[in-house]
Amino acid sequence: MIEVDVLFSSSTIGTQILLHGEDGDILIDAGDGVLRDLISRRYDFSRLKGILITHEHIDHFCGLLSLYHFLKQLGYDASLKVVTPSGGGEVSKLLSLSDPSPKLEIEKATAGSKISIGSFLIEPFNVDHTCREAVGYTIFDKKGRKIVISGDTRACSELEKQLVNAELAILDATFPSGMEQDACLHGHMTEDQALNLARSANRTILIHKMDLTYYKKMSCRFGSHK
Repeated sequence: MIEVDVLFSSSTIGTQILLHGEDGDILIDAGDGVLRDLISRRYDFSRLKGILITHEHIDHFCGLLSLYHFLKQLGYDASLKVVTPSGGGEVSKLLSLSDPSPKLEIEKATAGSKISIGSFLIEPFNVDHTCREAVGYTIFDKKGRKIVISGDTRACSELEKQLVNAELAILDATFPSGMEQDACLHGHMTEDQALNLARSANRTILIHKMDLTYYKKMSCRFGSHK
């Protein structure tokens, strides 16, 4: 079975997913608290080979700075590959706040390209979110098993195409079923939409869910929810 650890995933707060491979691991997104999440699992940071960012909304990459600083303190001396749709952009600005160590290799995630990290072959594909540059990732492990990670997206034909014969699908399901209009407005999917797209996958994990009851309660406190 493919070994994957959803460290944390909640809309507007943070998403970070750890995919384990024979020759090292990759982190998909690095939101708030990613360093704490890894340390709480007693993670062996020597296994970290690369980081894939799905898009540059702050809840998907803001944890990079603390992670980067911690690796520097550990004396991490390998080259760490960071893949992002913009080829740097906001990620580079954030990391510039720290001293330039360890060595970073920032690569642009271009749809249709092939990227190798450790034992994984990674193929970015375009998705439909509220920012101009957003991707999902189709990832093949050493045994040829296919993992599809949607990132934040509306239901779209490209994602459906990528999901065919996937061993594992990790999909945005921010909104509860029945809230399709809200999901579309904010660039996300409902649980039903995600599950419908994932019918051809062997296994599905739904992520990025929002606690709407709490969110609405807090929004009302500040007068931003009607």
